[in-house]
Amino acid sequence: MAKNTPSCISLTPAEQAELLPYASGGSGWHVISKASLPGVVRPAMREKSDSALMIVSGTSSGATILVCNVLRVESQDGVIDQEPFAVAVRGSEAPVSGVFVHHGSWVSRSFDPGDASGNTCQAAESGITS
Repeated sequence: MAKNTPSCISLTPAEQAELLPYASGGSGWHVISKASLPGVVRPAMREKSDSALMIVSGTSSGATILVCNVLRVESQDGVIDQEPFAVAVRGSEAPVSGVFVHHGSWVSRSFDPGDASGNTCQAAESGITS
């Protein structure tokens, strides 16, 4: 798969209902355990995942952006890869679609969970240790 490949998906009513409460909680972030990953994280990805960082931010136009940054364990490489999923929520309307970004090429997309060069907080929050 090519770098920075977006994968747009339509959300089921259950996935919409699952994501909507995050938008009403106000801006901020929190760690989601593997057991609590939203349904948009399909079984194959969920199997390799440890946790996710849910980031919520309001916009000046009244929309709320949700980014669920899934921390995927790549055991053979000894690294954690980031697999972000994003949706926009307008008011109380449930999001109908979202996008994953696969194989990103940004700096520090993959990191050693024991690396102390800025990803320590993320690695510590994920519960993964080297």
